[in-house]
Amino acid sequence: MANVTIPNLPVVTGLTGAEQMELVQGGVSKRTTTEQIASYTRSATFSASLQVLFDYGVGVVESGVQGYMRVPFNCTIDSAVVLADQSGTVTVDIWKCTFAQFDAGSTFPTAADTICGGNPIAVSGATKASSNLSGWTTSLTAGDVLAFYVPLNATSIRQITVALGLLRAFA
Repeated sequence: MANVTIPNLPVVTGLTGAEQMELVQGGVSKRTTTEQIASYTRSATFSASLQVLFDYGVGVVESGVQGYMRVPFNCTIDSAVVLADQSGTVTVDIWKCTFAQFDAGSTFPTAADTICGGNPIAVSGATKASSNLSGWTTSLTAGDVLAFYVPLNATSIRQITVALGLLRAFA
């Protein structure tokens, strides 16, 4: 059912907090006071992730910027993982700039904009690697653009997935 505007609906003013309101939750009708509703604060952190896949088919992952991703909401990175299609070696650095700055790497983002603090994710003779985020800039703002950069051609690896675990806070 669509929301319907009800014209000339009186506006209630001067609520004391003792007024009873009916709430329906899961098909069950419940009653609460306006004071209880007004005192409710939502303060929680929710987990999310950003994942990006780079697939070179029959060739190995080559050096250079692999792609870009725009961050959809304010959050903090709490984990970073690279998964590979087979055992080999690859390093992934992540660069960040604002949406306003983004010009596909002409001036933003570049190596100077790394969030990895000299500690990029490196897979070495394996199919996976994670970062302890030491030295990383982990704060992301809605609209930030991330660039995924591979400094050297991979050995043996044709496909990588970069997964960033995120914490999104609600106040």
